[in-house]
Amino acid sequence: MSHQKFASRVIALIALNLLVKMVWIFFVERKVQLEVGFANYGEYYSILNFTLILGIINDPGLHNYLIQSLASSSWLNNSSKFLQLKFFLAVAYIVVSWAIALIIGIGGLLLWLLLAYQVLFSFLNYQRSFLKAHQLYTAEVFLSVFDKSLLIVAFLPLLYFNFGLQWSVRVYVLAQIISVFIAVTCCGFYLSKKQITLFKTVCFSFDFSLLKKLVPYGLFAFLVLAYQKTDSILLVKLLPNGEEQSGVYAAAYRFLDASSMLPILFASLFYPTLCNLITRKQSIEVLVRDSLFTLLGLSLIIAFVSWFFRAPLMELFYQQQNTPQLELLFGLLMFALPLIVMYYVFSSVFTAQERFRILNGVSALGFAVNLLMNFILISRYQAVGAGMASLISFALVALLYLLLYHQNFKPLTQKNAYLKLALFTAFLWVFGRIITSFALNWMIMLPLYAILSLTLALMLKIVKTPKQFFKARHCQ
Repeated sequence: MSHQKFASRVIALIALNLLVKMVWIFFVERKVQLEVGFANYGEYYSILNFTLILGIINDPGLHNYLIQSLASSSWLNNSSKFLQLKFFLAVAYIVVSWAIALIIGIGGLLLWLLLAYQVLFSFLNYQRSFLKAHQLYTAEVFLSVFDKSLLIVAFLPLLYFNFGLQWSVRVYVLAQIISVFIAVTCCGFYLSKKQITLFKTVCFSFDFSLLKKLVPYGLFAFLVLAYQKTDSILLVKLLPNGEEQSGVYAAAYRFLDASSMLPILFASLFYPTLCNLITRKQSIEVLVRDSLFTLLGLSLIIAFVSWFFRAPLMELFYQQQNTPQLELLFGLLMFALPLIVMYYVFSSVFTAQERFRILNGVSALGFAVNLLMNFILISRYQAVGAGMASLISFALVALLYLLLYHQNFKPLTQKNAYLKLALFTAFLWVFGRIITSFALNWMIMLPLYAILSLTLALMLKIVKTPKQFFKARHCQ
């Protein structure tokens, strides 16, 4: 496959995933929360995050390792071992999750439904690994969004037209299980049609040597998920109205989750490019600098737009359910976006260099600080306290990564680049204060603020245009 054709597939994957993700978050997830209520959704959200954190047991990086193995002749001998290991990890995930849930007081049908969903979704990703390895990119793009697309088509009419249905989070999760099961079945049929089998020989023996290679990746992924996802669990456990506060947290965090698609999808291109440059022993400094400042410029604009227009935005999306607490929490959480950008850029650099001691050390410290801050702040400030704890832990992780990057790679990034970024940040704050002082409709002020801010970022060359970015030698 030519580089141009491959690039077009990657761009299609990113665009399609972004579109489906946005529709899912804002038109399905949000509407479901309004239908079932903040307390019911908060219970679902906390258990979902619990299953996500422990989901690293189900897949400690096995899918990525599988893609590499499929390209080698050793796959013929190891195919059965991979599949058996996959089933063993799924069983271990269910047992460990159930045991920990029993200890901390999580249980019920909702837990089992979410565990079933995570296992099925992980197996779908396992199947998709075969599509990637055999360069069946059209099918991969289609199946990457197939389950969510099914739900969007099914849910939108039911949610937005009055059919008199009684919504519950259990129905919501069950529908997701059914859609993933359909996706797994369709993927299985497609692989069979292409004469691609999940294993070549039957050999009932477990080989755990592979897990030793996956431990550094798995530990890093676990620690990152732990300090990003424990907030809602602690809200439920530490507060008498924990489910309600977890629902408020979910409502605000939804926008940070959507905005984080920017650095997440960018990293899907950034990381392999880094690996390629490092393999060829070429400098990564220009790539890291341009990527970092472009993403920081865009994320700062999004963060300040969210802060200055937090009240009308929350009123627009949550209507009667909106509260001053939700507005403040939303505004605070969105300032984590530039910090998440720094995390994705620098963690990609250290991962490409296999500096797992740095990655795991920083993540462990972030997790410890996040736990401590949550215990201190949640009891006093409830959901806003959890948001403050997240902001503090994200800031600590981002600052440590920045310092360690400069210490280990000693880039020649000029000080005036950081000075321009600081001045741009000050401009965003001052300009935001000025524009919101006028008695104009916020639907006029918001795009005006965003466009003028983006124009300044382009003039200062903090944000690179696609033409400027791809002119660079590292992107040719």
